[in-house]
Amino acid sequence: MPNGEELIADGNVALRIERKRRKKVEEIGYPNLAEQATEKTKVEALGLASKVRQKGAKMTTEHQSTQLEEAYGQLLDLIWEVLSEPARTVLSEAQSAAYAENMVHNYCYHPEEYDAAMEKMRLAAAELPDSEHGLLAKVWRAALAAAASIDPDDYETIAGYKVCSGDLHWFYSMQSGMVEETLLEKTR
Repeated sequence: MPNGEELIADGNVALRIERKRRKKVEEIGYPNLAEQATEKTKVEALGLASKVRQKGAKMTTEHQSTQLEEAYGQLLDLIWEVLSEPARTVLSEAQSAAYAENMVHNYCYHPEEYDAAMEKMRLAAAELPDSEHGLLAKVWRAALAAAASIDPDDYETIAGYKVCSGDLHWFYSMQSGMVEETLLEKTR
């Protein structure tokens, strides 16, 4: 990988080449050649985009849910009504904390808020029936699988308002970790 000085040198070379090209263009008598080429490129791009729209293809950089994300959502839908109130509290606190931390970028999520959410989850877990540990374990594993199905470094694919796919990875990961930690503390 080139160091900073090499990049600067390469940039200077590119700048000199571009200056020479512009000077030649001016000498020949085509001062608007660059602008004409840019306009031509724009027209070609618009024509290509309209052809794609006519064929019904959709060009998108929006996040497409993975199968594991959809499976996680389906699992929550299936078991939500079956869960007791303490189990719902554990899940909703984890979801709320993960959402505030990873999906809302105009809000500063403080460590004290995380601690408060974990405390609420611990108190709710103390009232959990033993039969629901398995269900909550399935939920946190499904959330972990959903997180693993998304690239954590993808900050180019849009997943919502000011949210990228990488944010979704951390949302699912944090949610999974909080539920797992709560269940592990309960079993100790």
